[in-house]
Amino acid sequence: MPALQTPARQANRLYHDLLSPAQTRELRDRVRKIAADVVAPAARRIANGDERVDGFPRDVFDGLASAGLFRVPFAAEVGGDGLTHPVTATAVAIEELAR
Repeated sequence: MPALQTPARQANRLYHDLLSPAQTRELRDRVRKIAADVVAPAARRIANGDERVDGFPRDVFDGLASAGLFRVPFAAEVGGDGLTHPVTATAVAIEELAR
């Protein structure tokens, strides 16, 4: 199978994320690495698999869980990351994973 080629991120060149909270910028970097390490190797399998209830690979789901991504939107009191801007952080995480 040929290696997947990822197009260059134009946003990195054109847009400097100066207004986002530091926590959100740090999360973006962390999720980019997780996406590259956990999601990208399975991207072809996910994209070409059947859409069904059990169609998302369990190993990828477990990798995201072990990286702590499912804690992002929740308060620390209930086991979450307890971020200051959880909605923004969640949107950023989803955006990175979608890419």
